[in-house]
Amino acid sequence: MTTTLHALLLKLSLLLVSVAAAQATYSVTVIPSSIRPVQVSLIPTSPDAYIRTEAAQKGVNPDFASCIVSHESQDTDRPGDDGNSRGYWQISKIWHPEVSDAVAYSLQSSTLWSLNWIKAGHAAQWSTYGLYCSSTAVFP
Repeated sequence: MTTTLHALLLKLSLLLVSVAAAQATYSVTVIPSSIRPVQVSLIPTSPDAYIRTEAAQKGVNPDFASCIVSHESQDTDRPGDDGNSRGYWQISKIWHPEVSDAVAYSLQSSTLWSLNWIKAGHAAQWSTYGLYCSSTAVFP
């Protein structure tokens, strides 16, 4: 019975992965636990895939979000502007001291903060907005 249940759960997880893969590219990590069934986690394979997925879920145009990050940081979390801009979204220490380094350098936290900031009407505050991304609709 345990083997049958395990096999059924594995098939179900693979089906869910194939459905999710239709929307974004993911890698699948099957983590065996000491207690069956198997835990499955879906992790986007790149920062851009994660940002696009989160943007779509938050109601921001994924192409717009991707444009900002690709031009601000070239899809890396390295600091810019002599260390004053941080993470994938290049959140400024000068203009946003309320954003900690931990948030700014975390892909998940900085994406959540940035998408909420965009939704609040502040998309034009990124320098790349006017230079590269203003022709891309902010909202779908």
